[in-house]
Order: sequence, then structure tokens, then C-alpha cells
Amino acid sequence: MGRRIGLPIGRRTLVRCGPMRWAGQIIPSTAFFALMSCTSGGSDDGMVEGADGPPAGTTSVMEESTGTEPMMGEPRSLARSDAWELAGGSDDPFEDRPEFVQCEIGWDVVTGVFEVDSSVCTYAAFMQPTLVPIEAGDEIEVLIQHGPLSSEDDDAPAHIAIAFGSEIVWETDVAIPADAGDAVGSWTASQDVQVGTPLHLHLHDHGTTFRVATLMVTNGS
Repeated sequence: MGRRIGLPIGRRTLVRCGPMRWAGQIIPSTAFFALMSCTSGGSDDGMVEGADGPPAGTTSVMEESTGTEPMMGEPRSLARSDAWELAGGSDDPFEDRPEFVQCEIGWDVVTGVFEVDSSVCTYAAFMQPTLVPIEAGDEIEVLIQHGPLSSEDDDAPAHIAIAFGSEIVWETDVAIPADAGDAVGSWTASQDVQVGTPLHLHLHDHGTTFRVATLMVTNGS
């Protein structure tokens, strides 16, 4: 077990616990931002030992472990924190992909949340299949936390986006420079999205830490 590293940001203390896996290897803990302390009895891979119901790798606040599936109309996670994979050029629906992409390391699940260090992963394009169906009219919410943003080129904002298949359904630019904060979005689904549809996550800036805290359907029929 690696040692705990606390990093103060504003009024919060960010904590990273345990060893970090980079490109399939375990290396000592590094100074990554984490907005939650370690839960006693948890394992390093984000799974809660001895818990019934969905694992801690699921993005968003977890449902209580009742042994039943979440009902339609209840918040439902669209993604698992531990299921993101790098998207190749032919799969990436975003137009600002550079010719050379460096992102073999710098991303992992930290305290149950998917985290990307864009100072190491210079262009982040990840994908996984959606976990639950989306119906037209459903509300979808996303919350992505980011560290301080700075660059020698202050005219180039950080770009954060979500896509279902080739359709970009939400995106935002964060002006640089900026303090640590949250990128929050919500939208109403315009059409049905089947389970297993490629879900794309896009993060592009000049070197900070991103955490995918929430990505879920908040209501349904």
C-alpha cells in the first residue's frame, strides 16, 4: 500500500491513496489530485470488498446495495470508471485530434473515479459501451472536475466533450487561465440510445488533472 499524499487546493485537501497503475504496471503514488479520501476496507482497484450491488468502479454516486437493479426513473450510471479504453483515430469523433497522440500513461481509476493527467496524456480520447438504455426525453448529467489551468497560449481553451457514437451530445470550453473547478453539463436526449453504444470522452488542454465524477441518466420513463 502506497502512502497517502494530500494536496491542498483552495479550501479542499485532495488525497491520493495506494499505488498507481500506469500502462499495466504499478508505480509509487504520485501527486495526482483526488477529491475523496480512501474508504476503510476498500481495495486499490476501486472495488468495495464485501459489497453487494454495483461495484465502486461505476461512475456517479452509487445506488445503495439492495441486491436489485435500479428502476427506470432512478439515476443510472452510463459508464464504469474502470472500463475506459483509449480510442483510436478511426473511432475518435472529435476534430481536434492531433497527428501524434501521446497517452499511453497518465490515466487510471483513483479513489473510484476515472482520472486523467493531461500533462502526460497530451490528448485524451477514451471510449466504452454505454451501460444503460437512454430514451428520447431522458435527462443526462455530467460533472468533470479539473485542476488549475494555465498555458503560454492563453487564447487556447481547455476542451471537454461527450459523444454517443459519432454524435457529439455535449461539449464545453474552459477559458485559460482558470482556477481548479467543475465543468457541469446537462441535456435532454433527442433520440433513443441503445445499451452498448460507444460512449466517447474527450479531454484536451495544456496540462492539468481531470476527474469524471458524474455521467448518468437522471430520469427516465
